[in-house]
Amino acid sequence: MEFLAHNKTLSEFASMTGRPKATIADWRKRDFLDVYGRPHPNNNGHYIYSSADALAVYIAEKFVLEGMKWKSALKAAHFAAGQMIGRHMYPDQDFYQNRFLILFEFGENIEFSAGSNVEPIFDQMTSNLGLLNAPMGRVLDLHHMESQLPEKYKLGLASLERELE
Repeated sequence: MEFLAHNKTLSEFASMTGRPKATIADWRKRDFLDVYGRPHPNNNGHYIYSSADALAVYIAEKFVLEGMKWKSALKAAHFAAGQMIGRHMYPDQDFYQNRFLILFEFGENIEFSAGSNVEPIFDQMTSNLGLLNAPMGRVLDLHHMESQLPEKYKLGLASLERELE
């Protein structure tokens, strides 16, 4: 599963995402990338990344263009990419067949969930998490987001299906 393999150096990851190495290193220092990459197997203090990580950064860029802060965008995008990957890898598991992603951002915090029907997710998030006072909420269509991805990411996701057959 090449798309999921953590085998990209910082330089390769920077090239894939179009982000300077210094920006990625800064994100790492500031804990923006706490769910991205894995420590290098030789314990040299460096991280290695995957094409799936690059997909999440691509999605995060879209969120930032819509007004999100980078830290929140990177966390939410990692979740969104995970939903897309899961849909292709586990087509028979309901957890990954969600169509909608709901995001609430407030300050430096973000809460998100996914589901097939917006109303119950929204109700659960607002009642359980007390998010009615969040300044902004977003409902995103994961299927539409995936349809708008660049071809390299569509091919990567499609490769996950073929590898399971």
